[in-house]
Amino acid sequence: MMKAAAMALVVVAAAFGSASPVSAHTGPGAIAVQATPNGLTVDYVTRVTFVGDGDPAEEATVTVSASRRNPDGTVDVVSPTTLTAKGDGIYTGSLIFPSSGTFALVVESVNPPARVEQSQAIFAFATTTTISAETRVPISDDIGNGLVLLLVAFIVVAVLAGGSISILLKRRKANNEV
Repeated sequence: MMKAAAMALVVVAAAFGSASPVSAHTGPGAIAVQATPNGLTVDYVTRVTFVGDGDPAEEATVTVSASRRNPDGTVDVVSPTTLTAKGDGIYTGSLIFPSSGTFALVVESVNPPARVEQSQAIFAFATTTTISAETRVPISDDIGNGLVLLLVAFIVVAVLAGGSISILLKRRKANNEV
């Protein structure tokens, strides 16, 4: 009888003792989201954990998507992207947004089930340069430089004119003496 009781105790201990931590991973998950905007592209780093014990969710499928309703009633939808697992419950990926504005962002996880909804503001500035058909010469804001150049030109003209007059007067005087 003692032997049967001891054997039952070993079977019960083995059953409870061999329970793996994975069995605790049956509940909902939690998602932490970090966004790094770069123009119309936003890079996401998420961490998915199990709520029950805080362990990282190593085998989750995580997607990120976005949408916004425009004033004219149309809806811009950013196609869902499946994030790439990096280990320790970390998942990364990027979304490319169609234009600037505020979008409703959704990050979802399967195994464990979790969902985060938040706003994503996109501030992208146009980098297109338009060149007009006419060419314009920029006018200097520094009037002093223009005045100096004008003064130098005036002095050069005055010296040349004075020299020319002096030469003419000497020739006339020489012609009158002969």
